[in-house]
Amino acid sequence: MPNYYAFKVTVTGIAPPITRRFLLRITAKFGDLHHAIRAAFGWQTEARWEFRSSHTGPVIAEPSDAGDLYLEDVGAAPDAHRTRLKVWFGDPVEQHGCVYISDLGDDWRHDVVLEGVVHDADTFQRRLVGGERACPPSDCGGVDGYQRCVAWFETGDDPWGEDPLDVEEWLGDWNPEDFELEDVAATFDR
Repeated sequence: MPNYYAFKVTVTGIAPPITRRFLLRITAKFGDLHHAIRAAFGWQTEARWEFRSSHTGPVIAEPSDAGDLYLEDVGAAPDAHRTRLKVWFGDPVEQHGCVYISDLGDDWRHDVVLEGVVHDADTFQRRLVGGERACPPSDCGGVDGYQRCVAWFETGDDPWGEDPLDVEEWLGDWNPEDFELEDVAATFDR
């Protein structure tokens, strides 16, 4: 019977919280966790990313060029595409979480909490099991930009002073409360 890590991932700095819950094969690598987080939230931009402990610098990082300005402090952080989750979380569980930072320009931070290990008779790489609220729009400018989008959605006015019609065109039918598990799971699950 395969074992899976059960993760809860929450975008930090936003209330009410935007969360996703999913199962990921215990043999997965940090690169797989990165892809699972992106797919679960629907992040569209390709941006630099890394995993950190809550107290120190990078634990696991995306491979980068030596001159990368965003990841100067990575140093010898292990390659996420080669490093198994067991290295950090263990089996049995040793660590219960980390921080995932995506789009280092907008600085989206996610609390990644390992809720436990699940045994399942089904065999899969990953499975979405829950979530709350819509992902922030891509390239909205971090938490402050997200709050701007929510304010526009609620009032029809842009607190940053741009033409509301331009903001409406940009955001389309985005609604901060929308999250359909079945729709997201259809593309997430493998």
